[in-house]
Amino acid sequence: MRKYQQVARQLTAVERTASSDPRLRRLLAAAPMVVLFALLNVRPVRAACTLSPSPDPTVDGSSASLRAAIETANASTEDCVINLATGTYTLTIKNTDGQDDTAAEGDLDITAPGQTVTLQGAGRRLSIVNANGIDRAFQVLGGANAVFRDLTIEGGVAQDDGTAGALAGSTEAEGGGILVQDGGHVLLSRVWLTNNQAIGGLGTQTGSFLDGIIGGAAAGGGLFLSAGTIQLTNSKVFGNTATGGAGARGFFGGSTVCLVCGTFYGGAGGSGEGGGLYVLSGNVAVSTSTLSGNNATGGAGGLSEAPGTSNYQLTGPPGNGGAAEGAGLFLASGTVTVGQTTLSGNVATGGIAGYIPYANYTGASGSALGAAGSIASGNLRLTNSTLFGNTAENGTFGYGGTVAGGGLYAGGGSLELKGVTVASNQALATSGRLSPIPSSGGGIANAGATNLLINTTLIANNTQNSGNPDNGADVSGAITASFSLIGQSAGATITDDGHNLLDVNPVLDPLGLRSNGGPTQTVALESGSPAIDAGDNPICAAAPPRGLGGIDQRSFARSDSAGDHCDIGAFEVQAP
Repeated sequence: MRKYQQVARQLTAVERTASSDPRLRRLLAAAPMVVLFALLNVRPVRAACTLSPSPDPTVDGSSASLRAAIETANASTEDCVINLATGTYTLTIKNTDGQDDTAAEGDLDITAPGQTVTLQGAGRRLSIVNANGIDRAFQVLGGANAVFRDLTIEGGVAQDDGTAGALAGSTEAEGGGILVQDGGHVLLSRVWLTNNQAIGGLGTQTGSFLDGIIGGAAAGGGLFLSAGTIQLTNSKVFGNTATGGAGARGFFGGSTVCLVCGTFYGGAGGSGEGGGLYVLSGNVAVSTSTLSGNNATGGAGGLSEAPGTSNYQLTGPPGNGGAAEGAGLFLASGTVTVGQTTLSGNVATGGIAGYIPYANYTGASGSALGAAGSIASGNLRLTNSTLFGNTAENGTFGYGGTVAGGGLYAGGGSLELKGVTVASNQALATSGRLSPIPSSGGGIANAGATNLLINTTLIANNTQNSGNPDNGADVSGAITASFSLIGQSAGATITDDGHNLLDVNPVLDPLGLRSNGGPTQTVALESGSPAIDAGDNPICAAAPPRGLGGIDQRSFARSDSAGDHCDIGAFEVQAP
């Protein structure tokens, strides 16, 4: 029987047991993803077929290539393990007639429904799959199951949404590294996903007397989940980008100057969302991983042109720049849980507005929201994690654009943070040419979440440059807090559930984010920090998903001596 049939039987057994065990019933209801992934990985994948393709200089598509191994695995009726040697596997076969979904051209498509295809590398620095800019690297569709271990995935460029036959720029660009669709299941363990791109198509213009067309949207420079599940563990998603396409020009095509010809608007730039990871729907679990140095950038707004005119005031309004959201991760709907993970150095930059010197018309710069993470709907849960040094900034020219949530931006949905450190993030607005634009929520901005709950969480040393403290350097909007430290409470509407420290210096390590032990970088508490021994002991000790499991982000023990409380934030000071 196939592995997923086995899992179905095991889930049934778990549900029966839970009917008579309240604790197990609560665990299953609160963390179905944890149970699912545990069952999927209790046994090693059966090597019903084992393949060993050769790295470069093996020719892509030859019988010994990785592409041939993927095609063989897709055709198999059993689970397959593909063992990658030390070396680089470079893709060179371009799509010839739009997007190919059979693995014959372009990306490597994993398509066998209900089967598991495992790519087992020799190590992250040793086994490298390089998509070489011809397409995204992998597409998992048809309900297939894929496992990636001990390898690097790089060089992917998505310019479509993975639909068979889609031409570059004709659809939204999704999943530069990996695109997961149709209820696929993907596990990435000890994987580096780096230097992949989703690039929105340029707005097009085909004639005269027309408004410019909007630029194409781009989402998920590293990973895009359309429907299904992703588990990311002991991995790093870094240096990936989602860039919206530029809007097309609005165009008066007459050969002479026309004073009364109407106005033709420049097209808006396309949005760039989820530079590292984009979740359209489904479930994602991220643990002991890093999302860093990813970028989300809105496309530039298009101009409005009238050839033959020397007076730019006669042209129509240029287009707005595209929005940028969630450079680290973007959650449109579904559920994302993040534990023992660092999100750092991610940058969301709104698109530049179309700009014509000396004109009366100037577009608006694109908004920049949630540099580390942005949530439009669904549920986002972070535990024992650090958000540090992320930046949201708008474009330039025109009327500027909204800038909010240097760390996190909540446009909707529900957020829960336990044992989290949110520090040194920035919301930086460039004033528009025609009006100043304020920034808000240097750490966290809540613009519409139904719940934003924090416990044993530190939010401090974040900045916004509006000049108005009520815009919230650390928090903007409504938040419910307990046993937490907020360095600057101005701008936050706080429901105080007790034991909070407000408007205090957190006394953090001046060196900031660095290796303090454990698999990911953290920000240490210095001696004398008020966050020490001020956390919620029951939450620190309780098992996930309710609590922190008695450990900090580094897996070091919480509460170092009898009678002491655990520390606020992701870092627990250890007894000498």
